[in-house]
Amino acid sequence: MKRNFFILNFITAFILVSAASAFILHKADISVRRIINEQRKTVRAQIGDKLKSFDLFMLVMADRMEERAGQALREIDAVLGESAAKGIPADPETLRRLADEKGVGEIYLINSNGVVFSTSNRREQGVSLTKAGKSLADFINSLYGTGTFSHGRLSVGMVTGRPAMFSYYSPKGSSYITETAVYLEDFISESHGRNVYEYYFRDYFSELVNSCAYTRNIDVFTKFSVSGYSLFNFRREFPLEPSSADRLKNGEMIEKRDGGRLYEYSAFRLKNSEGDFAETYYLEVVYDFSGVGDSVMRSAYAAIFSVFLSGVLLFFMLNCLTSKKKCAESGNADSGLSPIPGSEPQTADGGSGLFQPQAGHKGYRILLADDSEYNRFVTESYIEGSGCVLDYADSGFAALELFSKNRYDMVLTDIQMPKMNGYELTKEIRALEESTGMKRTPVIAITAYDLERERRARE
Repeated sequence: MKRNFFILNFITAFILVSAASAFILHKADISVRRIINEQRKTVRAQIGDKLKSFDLFMLVMADRMEERAGQALREIDAVLGESAAKGIPADPETLRRLADEKGVGEIYLINSNGVVFSTSNRREQGVSLTKAGKSLADFINSLYGTGTFSHGRLSVGMVTGRPAMFSYYSPKGSSYITETAVYLEDFISESHGRNVYEYYFRDYFSELVNSCAYTRNIDVFTKFSVSGYSLFNFRREFPLEPSSADRLKNGEMIEKRDGGRLYEYSAFRLKNSEGDFAETYYLEVVYDFSGVGDSVMRSAYAAIFSVFLSGVLLFFMLNCLTSKKKCAESGNADSGLSPIPGSEPQTADGGSGLFQPQAGHKGYRILLADDSEYNRFVTESYIEGSGCVLDYADSGFAALELFSKNRYDMVLTDIQMPKMNGYELTKEIRALEESTGMKRTPVIAITAYDLERERRARE
């Protein structure tokens, strides 16, 4: 019979420890997912707020840059209009000096085919704007001979890779277009100071990145269908295929993984924005969540180890409780357990003081002091169906209060608990027993501590 009880208790302990371990790992997985989702949700919301502020600032800058560009276009056309109408290119150095004189970054002369036939930037000589995309081609073709000024949104030069405001003018009835580029870096540095430019185009997202533990980098791209360059990292191209722009605009989010890093791509459209300067921003947010899993799983494995040790201790305790002879042999004969008031203590072998259930109970009344819900779950699972009664206290103070009001056959206690630990609880129990004349109640520690080392440390 004892062998059968031993095997049954072992199987029960194994199943319960396995179930508790699976439960802990499941909770750890949920915790990791929650941390990741909360971080991504927080970052997206804060990026949106910052982009709205950025857009409003850029709208103010755009109004001022349009004024400069409009005046420069008139004066440049007065100088170059006659030769431009004949398709005669100007010397790049002459255009460079003229651009500096008028306060613009570049000058472009565009012929009726949409090709840049004269420019202050040699690298852009011969570039066809109508081949850069249908939207730009339609825009260019709508300008010829209108006699009006047109200003583009914030964009990044296809060749220079620098954020700029591009402005256009085509005299009435003409077949050419004069275009200027006012570089944001030059204009903002000149009008507001270099520190303002560096804040918006270098450090704008630094505080957000530093405040979010698992966010590594944020980058923003605009006018992707034309250039695909970053606003904040010089000449860095958008890392996805151009065809992905439509998917992002439609609200799709694209994710890429590289080792432990997650690259998240999305489009932020300024719906109902007061500014709406850039219309659509393409975002790249880089996360590194490898540290989340490591820290959470370390805690989970520590909890599993604690559950395992608790399971071993409870396994031996149940074997002891199911065999009076084994309890006697384990040295509990002199424990002096006290029965419920009104019942006489039952003894064996002439009152040897063996563990005995309280009168009217099949099992024992046990007090568990532990602030861990996992250990409570395991203990309750072990004694379920045994006839034992378990009272639970989540702190040493709560356990002492229960002990002073009730009579228990046994106390199980964790060592590490807030406010009153297991050692202090045991000392208070012994003091209460001594002051009231109660017999000593067995107190058993359930802990992952090295008890021998603890004992030596307290001697």
